[in-house]
Amino acid sequence: MNEDDKKKFDRQTFLNEKHAKFQTPQQIIDDAVLSFSGNKIEIQNKIIKGEVNEVYAIKTNGGDELIIRIGRGDGAETSFRREKLVLEKCLKVGVPVPKILSIESFEVEREKLCICIENKLPGVPMNEYKDWKDPANKAELSELVRKAGGILSRIHSISVKGFGHLNSDGVGEYKSVIERVETDDEISEDKMIEVAKRHNFDKQIVIRALQILKTQWPEHPVAEPRLMHRDYGIKHIMIDKGEITGILDF
Repeated sequence: MNEDDKKKFDRQTFLNEKHAKFQTPQQIIDDAVLSFSGNKIEIQNKIIKGEVNEVYAIKTNGGDELIIRIGRGDGAETSFRREKLVLEKCLKVGVPVPKILSIESFEVEREKLCICIENKLPGVPMNEYKDWKDPANKAELSELVRKAGGILSRIHSISVKGFGHLNSDGVGEYKSVIERVETDDEISEDKMIEVAKRHNFDKQIVIRALQILKTQWPEHPVAEPRLMHRDYGIKHIMIDKGEITGILDF
């Protein structure tokens, strides 16, 4: 097993262990699907890829193809409603994304759960579509990357209110870039050095980057905040028959 395979194995083991703790009672899932679609679940497959939500691909006896995501804790509903707002903005400018169809919160044995139902996009994530290291696929990869860049430019055309994480009303935590740079713990030097160590990255490069950011931002004021995807990569780009069918995980 080479190093890349070992990393993938370790990652999948971590996800398997994490998702083993996500065990929403089946009756809750059945009731949510029936309440939304009027149909019963015919096929249900658990998707073990992300770290936050319990996720299932569902097909009903009425032919509905759905994705069910189950979040836990106080922030789950806020997160889903924020995403719903963002996806609606994306659809308006022609960005292919899933549509959130239903959001419902409830408690099970004193645990807060929120079920989000969305339509299932056709295809598979770009990283699973083909072996992109194969030279035979180079031309197709280049074309898909070009198209993905065009989609990203449309995402960046979307205006939002404020900077930083958006709330469920689409308003950012900070009024300006200045406020974020000066107060956001996520981009503090200690936090960034911690991330660098975790990924075996030279911390001096990170320290230098932060220094440049803090000294140069006054010369590059941002007049209008725009939407961005914080993890725009091939695992979040769906491909079907050589075409991009959607962008996931905003």
